[in-house]
Amino acid sequence: MNDFKPIFNNEKLSFTREEKDGYFLISLKEFPELHEIIVNATAWKIFSLCNGNNTLEDIINVLCEYYENVEYNQIKADMADVLSRFTRLGLIEWEDENDPYIINNDVLYDSGYKIRLARERDYHILFKYLNNVDYNYFYKFVSYLDTDYKDITLRAKIFYRMEDFYILLNADDNIECVIGVMNSPSQIFRASNLTFISNSKDLSKCSFLLSFIKDTHNDRALQTISKIRAIIKNDNTNDSIIDMLKSLDFIKEVELKNEINYTESVIYYSFIY
Repeated sequence: MNDFKPIFNNEKLSFTREEKDGYFLISLKEFPELHEIIVNATAWKIFSLCNGNNTLEDIINVLCEYYENVEYNQIKADMADVLSRFTRLGLIEWEDENDPYIINNDVLYDSGYKIRLARERDYHILFKYLNNVDYNYFYKFVSYLDTDYKDITLRAKIFYRMEDFYILLNADDNIECVIGVMNSPSQIFRASNLTFISNSKDLSKCSFLLSFIKDTHNDRALQTISKIRAIIKNDNTNDSIIDMLKSLDFIKEVELKNEINYTESVIYYSFIY
């Protein structure tokens, strides 16, 4: 991964202004609805090193020398966070379009099926899909909130990677299924929660997509997680989902009655790394 070469494209900026303490205020030409974005001195230094010649390893080494009291893994995680976020807005580009932080149209079936981790350019098709999905087969985990997927909120989720959206597309580039994975902001308890499965009608495709997620999510995560959790209501409507989870090595961790923030009993199933 460290041989990839990022490129800072300042032509995507409408203006920049240096603020106090090394902060910079920037505005993006293509996404005015995000208004102005403040980046800290570390992010700006990373931008300055993205000249198309430096590899990720080169950049990490420079940052390690500059921030000599910070651990290597922390610097690597901070760099991944910055580059992943601003790639989604086109501010960071990659030599030969090889972006190490996304899954880009990996063909996984001979018939042409592919899986994509949604990024900013996928916002419109994802938003349209989620607003026209058949909710008779839209499975919501307990972590799902209806208000979290409206317009700019969805775009913010993609940009800031508060939630990752794994998209299964067929050979005609039509979406077959989407699974949401909410990323943990905690630096101590590192677990990601499944939020929804958009099309539970065909569980074989759901299982394929979820299997891919559990096998690859940690490779793409901005911070290493210890588990992926599926929190479900304890009722009789979830048997097929539970069977799928068990087949993918999710284990039942705990059953809680009247869990805090929930009005019903819930069961935690987890895939533990």
